Amino acid sequence: MEISFDNLIESLKLEVCPRSLECIFDEVKQEMSSHGVFFLNPAYIRSLHDKCNSFPKSLDEVLSAAELISEDECLSLYALLVYRAMSDRESFKENLNEIVFPKAIDKATRFLPFMILIPRIDDLYDYLSKKRLPIEIIHATVQQYEECLYIYSERYDNVGLNKHYFDWLQGYVDRKYLNIKRLRFEMSEFVGRVRFFRHNDSGEIKILADDGEFDSRGMIAGSLPVIEGEKYRHAEIIENPSSVSGYEIIDGRLSDSFVCLDGSWSCALKRGDKILKVHIPPNGALTKDIVRESYLRAKQIYSEYFEDFAYDAFVCHSWMLSIELRDILKPTSNIIQFQNDYLHYPIRAKGTDVFNFVFKLKFTTYEDMPEETSLQRAIKQKYLSGERVYECGGAFFACDI
Repeated sequence: MEISFDNLIESLKLEVCPRSLECIFDEVKQEMSSHGVFFLNPAYIRSLHDKCNSFPKSLDEVLSAAELISEDECLSLYALLVYRAMSDRESFKENLNEIVFPKAIDKATRFLPFMILIPRIDDLYDYLSKKRLPIEIIHATVQQYEECLYIYSERYDNVGLNKHYFDWLQGYVDRKYLNIKRLRFEMSEFVGRVRFFRHNDSGEIKILADDGEFDSRGMIAGSLPVIEGEKYRHAEIIENPSSVSGYEIIDGRLSDSFVCLDGSWSCALKRGDKILKVHIPPNGALTKDIVRESYLRAKQIYSEYFEDFAYDAFVCHSWMLSIELRDILKPTSNIIQFQNDYLHYPIRAKGTDVFNFVFKLKFTTYEDMPEETSLQRAIKQKYLSGERVYECGGAFFACDI
């Protein structure tokens, strides 16, 4: 191969030149010349599937895409280059914004980001197996790579993967997530600009704003749309030897209520505390019983297999926690039942996540929003009237379930 790094980037017509890859280019080019690209080998792909049950819906598609990429020298070399760079996790994530892919014009280019990731399925499977996790959790977790192919297809009408999902799947590369029944869980730390306090006798919870800037809506500064001429209010907790005082968070917003909590209250959750972060995969029923089963199973799994991770609460940031949804959904709806488990607090919100998950981004103006479901119709009317469905944070405590 006589191709140079700059020739490769030019040939692939990349919008950004990923210079962080240049330092390993010669070594990777030599590897490909000597050994090819192992993860494009159909025997490797079949053995991976046999071992991990990794492609229950897409095996033929993956094999076909691998063959097409193998026939293109530049695509094959770039795939191996990004794969090898991905091994240095800190450097790769630091430079992730400059890792780009050719425009998705055919099956080979649509599948290229996915093919780079498939050896990481093997790594994840081995890690979870060594932890001796139940096989159904292992399979559900490693199959999230494949699931992204079909989430992509809902938005772009063809099975594949783009940069957005490639970046998101780095969380699975780093072994952050477990898919347990209906929900996805992540070992993390609490980052909310609030503190939760529990009364020692009654168990009542109060939430106080903790060193944050808030706008006149009671939302975290920077939430959209920005209010012209807005003067932000700084809210912090005042600590005394026998009490703490601060502005109370009520129903997910900063209130005007300034409260003093005496020694009968204890801090239950603060920034830096360990939590289980809850994510909501897009497919499947979200009934109260199914969700509760997920929480209970997660408690069991993390206490048994990750006993060193002593977390305090389940925490979720989602459009599904939006307090605005209460205006348009019945109290008995699954979404309202889901959010009722949580104590709400404000996060920096744009009011756009609902587009990704409810409308699949298939519109250009609010007037063009699809109206295929009652939820879509109700949300569309909200946006047409100048309102938004804001993302919100929520937490509840493991000891309470």
